[in-house]
Amino acid sequence: MKRKLAKYVILTFPLFLLNWVLLYGEDFSLKKNVKSILVLHSYHQGMQWTDSITKGIQQVIKSQPEEIDVFFEYLDSKRYLDVNHAGQGQIFNQKYKDRNPFDVIISVDDDALNFLAQNRNSLFANTPIVFCGVNQPLIEKVLRDTLITGVQEIPDIKETFSLIRKLHPNANKIHIVNDIYSETAKTNRKVTDSLKNQYPKEIAYLDTLSSEELKEKVSMIPEDDVILLLTFNQDRNKNFISYKDERRIVLSNASAPVYAVWDFFLGKGVVGGKIIKGKEQGILAAKMSLRVLEGIQPSKIPIVSHSQSSFIFDYRQLKKFGIANTALPTGSIVLEKPNSGYEFNERELFWVIFIFALLLTLVIILIQLVNKNKEAREALLIKQDYLEITLGQNILISKIVTFLNSTNDLSEVVNDVLNTITGSGHADKAFVFSLREENKIDKAIGLRYSENGEIVTDKEKEYWNFNIHRQLRLIFNKKNVVSSNLHEFSHNEQKFFQANGIKSIMLLPIEVRSKVNGVVGFAFASEHNWTPAEMRIFSTLTRVMANAWERNFQMNQYLSIEKQHGVALRLMERTSRLASIGVITGGISHEINQPLNAIKINTSLLLRQLKGEKNPLLKKLKSIDKGINRIDQIILQMRDYWVKPGLVEEDQVWVDLNKALQRSCSLVERNLKKENVRLHTQLAGTHLLIEGNKIQVEQIIINLLMNAIQAVKRTDKKDKIILVKTFKQYKSALLIIEDNGPGIPKEIGEYLFDPFFTTKEKEEGTGLGLAIVKAFVVRMKGHIRYENINGGGVRFVVDFNALEDEKVSITPNF
Repeated sequence: MKRKLAKYVILTFPLFLLNWVLLYGEDFSLKKNVKSILVLHSYHQGMQWTDSITKGIQQVIKSQPEEIDVFFEYLDSKRYLDVNHAGQGQIFNQKYKDRNPFDVIISVDDDALNFLAQNRNSLFANTPIVFCGVNQPLIEKVLRDTLITGVQEIPDIKETFSLIRKLHPNANKIHIVNDIYSETAKTNRKVTDSLKNQYPKEIAYLDTLSSEELKEKVSMIPEDDVILLLTFNQDRNKNFISYKDERRIVLSNASAPVYAVWDFFLGKGVVGGKIIKGKEQGILAAKMSLRVLEGIQPSKIPIVSHSQSSFIFDYRQLKKFGIANTALPTGSIVLEKPNSGYEFNERELFWVIFIFALLLTLVIILIQLVNKNKEAREALLIKQDYLEITLGQNILISKIVTFLNSTNDLSEVVNDVLNTITGSGHADKAFVFSLREENKIDKAIGLRYSENGEIVTDKEKEYWNFNIHRQLRLIFNKKNVVSSNLHEFSHNEQKFFQANGIKSIMLLPIEVRSKVNGVVGFAFASEHNWTPAEMRIFSTLTRVMANAWERNFQMNQYLSIEKQHGVALRLMERTSRLASIGVITGGISHEINQPLNAIKINTSLLLRQLKGEKNPLLKKLKSIDKGINRIDQIILQMRDYWVKPGLVEEDQVWVDLNKALQRSCSLVERNLKKENVRLHTQLAGTHLLIEGNKIQVEQIIINLLMNAIQAVKRTDKKDKIILVKTFKQYKSALLIIEDNGPGIPKEIGEYLFDPFFTTKEKEEGTGLGLAIVKAFVVRMKGHIRYENINGGGVRFVVDFNALEDEKVSITPNF
């Protein structure tokens, strides 16, 4: 017995260890320190030059043994020449502020390097930069920077010009296609202008033209002339022209030979030239980046400033224009050149292929004649089976479409759909489950499972996700999983499916808006060879369900927008009411001030008359005078708070946080006494100046204090305490308000600052207090957060911008 147990442990332990590594090994790999590279492109994805550099970078990175994360960003400056990219810096700041800095940045083309030269300190401080594709002279700031190196893009326009003059000595003109708008075009123009000074009669420019005018001009160039194709990305009407369109416009209308200096122009009719390749630029930049990742300082890696171009030609165009290979420069590369052996034996090879094809045809005809009757009978039987299957499939699809079109809520009919499939015999089992929980429909579907026409309710989605996670990775990559006998699955997956009565299965992804939102499965209890007809019908059913899924998603989006519209209307109504309070407060304070002033004057007269006398009324008069001053102060603060809306929109000024806190505490003093709440304050120094708006700062403090009062009010604690602290921390001034109330439940934390969200009774709050607080704090470029306190209570922390040097002569807004 012990030997059997030991044998069982020895056999099963390796399988358990392998399964554990497969399931959890990926989690441990995530703990490695993975290097990261940001590739910042000047132009847009899909542009041939940009994509070829990307391929070069990826080729080098993918060949490395260690994992390297690569992120791509695009400035799109080729299509939008006049756009200021300052806003892009704000987007990058929001996008990458919470992640670790990149280990190196690969800057592609001039605009990206210029952008980083201006914004690196604020976005990616101290991050090394490797540039490529830069064809403008490097600015002094880049040359002096010890964290920048790279590869210059030096197109050999002069070499190509000399080559054209050599290969076409009888050409009257060399027509240069190059606009005058982009920075690359301007750099090209400087080179060609120097050539024009040497050969003024040989060069003609095609530059400030519309695309239609360019077509016309190119079509009028004589066959004996030559065209040099450079960059024409924007025509006279400011329309963007891609390199692909530029090549098409020129080559489809030109009768003269066309030369170029960039590899993306090759093919489709370009003769050749001294060609620079984008992929090579990417490879060089990626290799330099790897050296930086190894710890080598960029200043120790020399900038590559020599040409990386090669003479490359198209054999078909050389032949078309009668250019001999012997006239080409030594070491030239000739593309599309036919095999010399094939050229030599072309006639013999033709006859061999012809005779072989003839003999093969005769053999096929003989086989067809022998099996003609048999094939005819089989074809009729197949056709009959096909028609029967097609009829059944059409009926099934019609039923399912009827279900799906009968409602806008897919979750209501998905059970009927699955039962129809399994009840019709097209599959023993059918199931669908969502792979995401991004919206209402994903959560509503969960896992639905049907067997023999009935819904099975004891299946758990998480259990399925866990046991077939390897197959789900294929589904997420939009791949179908089809197995007739489960042999393609792992041992554990086979056991899982067999435990659920499945021996053959088909899993298909449900795509909604280019994302895989779910998976639908069809299965049999026995081994089953899936036919092409079954693949077609189940693929069609999956697409129909995906359409219904997307329709449901769009409906939920519409309802969400309607809900947001209603919230906005209620917010407008509440705002209007709050504005009315300001008007009413102004009137009330004016009416109160008139009798109050009379009382104040008479009290002052009585105090002066009784001064020095031992009258028992003197003490009471002083108490009355003190109360009158208190009322006057409260009215003044209320007028500042409600009746001066102009202050809310004024420019930011320096406000004394401690003074604002003291005024705010006096406004809520009555509420504190009413609820028997003790208020403790710990203020930093005498003055704590912050950048903000006095009225808004006081409203922030009042709203937070009132929330704290209402929170401690709901507790049974004998001592109800609110603690308010202010202190300076580096460039920030912190306001902390904490209470010993019940705290904030975790489940409502994410909604805490949303407008109209409240847990109070209707008469206690509107749900606007914290939303207004956050809006004011953000307007002052500050931050607010909250945290629950151990033992009960909550702490709100507001971070304001503080005056760095309090000795600076600035008059605070007290």
